[in-house]
Amino acid sequence: MAMSAYPDGMAAIGEMYRVLHPLGRLVLIDVNHPVKPTLAGRLIAWGWRAAGDVFRDMGGLLESTGFTSETSEIGGYGTVHLYVAEKSGT
Repeated sequence: MAMSAYPDGMAAIGEMYRVLHPLGRLVLIDVNHPVKPTLAGRLIAWGWRAAGDVFRDMGGLLESTGFTSETSEIGGYGTVHLYVAEKSGT
């Protein structure tokens, strides 16, 4: 749950892509907005942001660096997301 604290998310993901073995997987857990926000989810997201966390389009970041990725909401009323990304074989 550190991606929300990196000042340059694109640079961080780019470096992860660079050092990952071809066909390797990257697994990240971080905060983001719920896909279908409930009142509890909106309040929790507000709390994360108030604490200084930055919500990023992680799927977009991962795909823009060359990963294929899947996202799942795993907790916090939709505010905690699991990202599984795979580097291409080339």
